[in-house]
Amino acid sequence: MKRRLNIFALLILLALTIHTGYTLFYSWEEISTAYKEGYENAKEFPEQPNKQKKKLLSRHDICIRKKAGGTAIIDSIYNTKTNSYIPTDIQKMQISIPDNESAGYKVSIAIMALLLVPTVIAVIVLFLKLIGAIQSALLFTKTNVLRLRWIGGCLLLIAAIYTIGNYMELVSVRSAIEISGYEITSEGMIEFPSLINALIAFLAAEVFAIGLKLKEEQEFTI
Repeated sequence: MKRRLNIFALLILLALTIHTGYTLFYSWEEISTAYKEGYENAKEFPEQPNKQKKKLLSRHDICIRKKAGGTAIIDSIYNTKTNSYIPTDIQKMQISIPDNESAGYKVSIAIMALLLVPTVIAVIVLFLKLIGAIQSALLFTKTNVLRLRWIGGCLLLIAAIYTIGNYMELVSVRSAIEISGYEITSEGMIEFPSLINALIAFLAAEVFAIGLKLKEEQEFTI
């Protein structure tokens, strides 16, 4: 039993590590580009105060859907296997727009990022402590119930932070651009994976609470 538990725990940690690495890998180009642009602008500004400052761009992933009666965007990609072009249906794209976000928007994003990091660390620590307690045959305890509820609460907070951030980004993009014949949708705005994991953690906490109650009743009967 402990061996299977260790395997499942390692698989969960491995999945979390791969997901984090995957996100960082594909975000690195955007992060490095933004850093380079900021560094170059900061370097040029004091030396050339009269030169017009280069306008920074912010990148956003957006989902679009065709409006009723709207004209579709016609595009194609080259298929090297058939040496021919094939038509494409654009539903998601990455755009770069002038960085005109207000100071309040940037402060809000920074605060959410500061909340996100310790929350993720708390989930990992609580999960490792829970696995350690189960390995020590301490299964149905009040501490484990509380750990699971805290994990659920942290995951719920993570889902809320991502959802709020996605909503703010959606509002910002919609106020900056409009695509003829299309509408920018809110697809992917709600962070369902973290929300579902939070509900699973709360469910597991209730199962542990029921097990604890049955254990206490059995000990009292004996």
